[in-house]
Amino acid sequence: MYNDILGYIRPSIQTAPALMSVTAPITLSARNLIRRFSQREVIHGVSLELRHGEVLGLLGHNGAGKSTTLQMLTGTLLPHSGEIEICGFDLTRQSQKAKAQIGFLPETPPLYREMSVNDFLIFAAKLHRIPVRRLRML
Repeated sequence: MYNDILGYIRPSIQTAPALMSVTAPITLSARNLIRRFSQREVIHGVSLELRHGEVLGLLGHNGAGKSTTLQMLTGTLLPHSGEIEICGFDLTRQSQKAKAQIGFLPETPPLYREMSVNDFLIFAAKLHRIPVRRLRML
């Protein structure tokens, strides 16, 4: 599938045919995603499906909507309409379970430069309500 702002790439090398099977579980599904900023519709009807073992690439010029689409797919930005499922969990109705199945590192990492890595990990754990006593210190 190809959208005017996104390129959908499937792996071209099939060294493990079982991974590329249409019976492989769907890990990410998006249907008819729409996102507006003010009155401008910047994402229009994007749909995609990613199965276990597949690789997805989003291609487009600056401002094409790649980052906006990734933010919607990971739950950091809600679409105005459409549906997203991650490993079978609806991102809107079961957001905690869905988000627990996916990771996302944006172009500019959300780090506090004055914190050590250890301090940042403790900070992130607290945000996720993980008791400090459960953390294994490095």
